[in-house]
Amino acid sequence: MFARPVHFVLAAFLLGQGSAQFGPRVDVVTGETYRCLKAADLDNDGDNDLIFCGGGQGVYKLMSLDGQGNFGPLDTLALVHFSAAMPMDLADVDGDQDLDVVVHVSNGPQVLWMANDGAGNFTPVQPLVGTGIPTGINTLRCADMVGSPLPEVVLSGGDHVRWYINNGGMFTMADSVQHGAGNFQLVLVGVGDVDQDGDVDHVAKGQGVFHVGINPGNGGPWTSVQLSGLAPSGYFYGMDLIDADGDTDLDLIDASWRVRWMENLVADSGLWSHGPELVVDPLAPNEGAGWAAQLGCGPGASILWCHWAYGEPPYWSHYDDVLGGFTPPVVTNLRPAGDGRLFFGDLNGDGRQDVIITHNDTMSWYANALPLMGGSVATVPELDTLCAWGFNGGYPLPDGIPSGGLWTGAFMDITGSNVFSPASYGQGAGSYHLGYGAIDAQGCIASAFDTILVINGPTMVCLDPDLECPGAELRFLGSPSGGAWNAPTDADGRLDTDCALRPIFTDVVYTFTDVTGHPCPSDVSMTVNVLPCTLVAIGAVGAFCVDAPPQPVQVAVPAFGVAYFLQGVDSSTYDGGAYVTGWLSGSQGPGIWPVVAAAVGQGECPSTDTVLVEVWPLPVVTFDLGVDTLTECNVPLVLDAGVPLGGIHTINGGDSTYTVFEVAEWGQGTHTVTYTYSDGNGCTASATDTLVVSCSTGLPAPDREQLQVWPVPASDELHVLFNGRPQRGELLDALGRAVLTWPRSAAPVRIDLSHVQHGTYVVRLEDGRTQRVLVQ
Repeated sequence: MFARPVHFVLAAFLLGQGSAQFGPRVDVVTGETYRCLKAADLDNDGDNDLIFCGGGQGVYKLMSLDGQGNFGPLDTLALVHFSAAMPMDLADVDGDQDLDVVVHVSNGPQVLWMANDGAGNFTPVQPLVGTGIPTGINTLRCADMVGSPLPEVVLSGGDHVRWYINNGGMFTMADSVQHGAGNFQLVLVGVGDVDQDGDVDHVAKGQGVFHVGINPGNGGPWTSVQLSGLAPSGYFYGMDLIDADGDTDLDLIDASWRVRWMENLVADSGLWSHGPELVVDPLAPNEGAGWAAQLGCGPGASILWCHWAYGEPPYWSHYDDVLGGFTPPVVTNLRPAGDGRLFFGDLNGDGRQDVIITHNDTMSWYANALPLMGGSVATVPELDTLCAWGFNGGYPLPDGIPSGGLWTGAFMDITGSNVFSPASYGQGAGSYHLGYGAIDAQGCIASAFDTILVINGPTMVCLDPDLECPGAELRFLGSPSGGAWNAPTDADGRLDTDCALRPIFTDVVYTFTDVTGHPCPSDVSMTVNVLPCTLVAIGAVGAFCVDAPPQPVQVAVPAFGVAYFLQGVDSSTYDGGAYVTGWLSGSQGPGIWPVVAAAVGQGECPSTDTVLVEVWPLPVVTFDLGVDTLTECNVPLVLDAGVPLGGIHTINGGDSTYTVFEVAEWGQGTHTVTYTYSDGNGCTASATDTLVVSCSTGLPAPDREQLQVWPVPASDELHVLFNGRPQRGELLDALGRAVLTWPRSAAPVRIDLSHVQHGTYVVRLEDGRTQRVLVQ
């Protein structure tokens, strides 16, 4: 067995408790070790007196002097020999409204009683039940088992619970219920209405099982029901039938070895059933030194217990409504108490249960200083993850808020304060539930719970789903955090998988050392095999005008692989050869656009390549004739240049270019003049204007002899208009010499006069037509 060391708990009490829960200690009587104590009003004066057993052979009383916990001298009521562990109870046996003393003695065996005269004076012992009492009795209780005004005498022992029916103070008839055939030393834990049906039931401890005796309430046979999930210890003491959680039904607390309890669910559901075993302190070798009572800090119960060998102050836990369970324990300021040597009773008249302890040969009591309601939440730092079979002597658990509290739970170190060391108990990796309890400002317990994880080694996961063909890096996550990664993985668990570094074949290893400096027994590794990237080759694509037809772009197909375009082409074609051809148009508009292609070869990872293709815009062209309607039909209309300069004019969709519009050639009506410009990239755009010809003077019918020139007079240039077929022509001076000639051309013809002297000249066509012109 293991016990928390005395020096540890005393230090926790002296340094960590905010206020005393009980006290101060008042010594009442000395002389021997007293047991089976009852605090009750024996003389009907409104305060509680004490009656108890001593030395296994006497019944004694102490009468309260003032209701404040001061008592008169020790009075011996009877000298008898007890063989039962719990041989005495108080009850109004004769119905005269005072409490009498009922005891079980070994000689006989028999049940004796001492009648109370109402003033606390008792008759000598006299037989109450003298016949039919079996041997092996170890528990005596008085309770109304049959629904009559008077209490019955209830005895447990062997494999039966028996009760002797009180018939006006005469106990001639008996009834019983058997709990498991062959049980030995059956212990009556408590009596009460377990199933809340209005009559008294009981709970008894047998060998390895608790039994519930269910009273039918109609005088018929009782039913014995075994409680599953809560195996009792072999001790007589430490068990109570009490409302542990404050919900009005009776629960079972067993603090006779480990401290645990089982909830009665009848108040929750209306049907009698029970919950599972709930552990308050898993490391509590009490050997029967456990007790429960409603002491305060809420409507639920408190549990007190001492560890073997009863050399340290009792531990304390109370039910907390917010938690929905019992708090982690704290250490009290009470003196040590052994099995069957701690009791409760209101000795100072304040309505709260005080604590009475017999230690060695002295009986003492402590006033209950707990508030009626209380309990709070403590906070604790996050607990570190530890490596198994190490801790360098143990892991000191951190202090919480409130400070100075006590950590409890499985496998706490028995050699130091608040040190967790499962290895000391031969325990390795696991998840261990711990509780932290500390006294809060009200004097109740502030609670916190946490789980500490002990591992053989860390774990590792890869955050990327594809280990063979990842992106630019593989990311790994180790747990717990704070461990170390091997090269080539960086300190953050990232492995560079750029295509230039592939193929990559390596082991990624993660190791963990806990905060105590102890490395885990094992590390964790993962083998990584990253395949090479396929080389992607996209052919060059020259810039083109936005209105150009779709342009081809090619990507090579790897051997035993595939290639395809991801972005930038309108469509693609594949004829089974070495290339996939994509077709790129200017539908996206002018700009620089990416063309993205991918390829994957056998045993390789898909890869991509990108080329940027420039799409040129068309030039912005504007053109205006300057006139909407032409009425002067005998004068050619010069076609002004558009913007930008350098373009050409065409009329009515024809291919020929013009610099003037000649009505004589095109006639009346509506005509379209188009100005077309090509920029330095070869991108071409046009603008048009409409001209309406409406001659008010009429037009002469065209004839073969028509020849016109303008302007007249001319200066820098001369325009020659004629009808009919193309003509060669010449400019003759006054002597008939040809100053200028031009090859056969269609009208109109433009003649550069910048090098011609001023004077009178004649324009002559090859067909003989002439026209005089003045150059100045």
